[in-house]
Amino acid sequence: MTKPLVILGASGNALEILNMLPDTAEPFECVAVLDDNAGRHGAMFHGVEIAGPTEAAARFLHDADAYFVNAVGSVHSYHLRASIRQRANVPRERYATIRHPSATVFRSAEVGVGCVLFPNVTLTSNAKIGDHVILLSNVVVNHGATVGEDCCLATGVALAGSVVVERGCFLGGNVSVREGVRIGAGSLIGMGSVVLKDVPPNSLMVGNPARRLRPVREGMSE
Repeated sequence: MTKPLVILGASGNALEILNMLPDTAEPFECVAVLDDNAGRHGAMFHGVEIAGPTEAAARFLHDADAYFVNAVGSVHSYHLRASIRQRANVPRERYATIRHPSATVFRSAEVGVGCVLFPNVTLTSNAKIGDHVILLSNVVVNHGATVGEDCCLATGVALAGSVVVERGCFLGGNVSVREGVRIGAGSLIGMGSVVLKDVPPNSLMVGNPARRLRPVREGMSE
């Protein structure tokens, strides 16, 4: 029997999740997408209705007994992930973890609730992934590395052993992080950067080796 799923955010990640669902082990069927852009309410998103704002989650929780996943998480919007969950007010146990069958998760690795593991993600020995983390295709999280809640790791990110990425970070495509480095909460690491030393919280980092440009600004589009 299929389980009803509601996706938070009519985003590119939501489109990818919709396309992954037929291949996942758990039989989820998306029954609605919720988005805070009122101009999109009632429109169709790749065959699924945008049925209202984030706060409409309660209706689907009680009327449809639905599960949820937060798809918001681009360089423009990653900082909103925690606040979206707060507005949805969904119990932790009602968040689904969506895992593509090509993702590899070692037995000693841990994955929280509400996560999305895209194709060819690899989590090796004792890797720990917090709640509500998005790992795009070809992400590698090596032994003993930790990714905090509400983080987004874009395609091709590679974390060496014992790296710590604190909550609410965004790591752009093909970012590499040296063994033992800690990335502070809320930081944005630009695509292709190579991080060789610890990153203070709320930092915008770019380059090889990565350097700090300035504090992160909410809503920034760089």
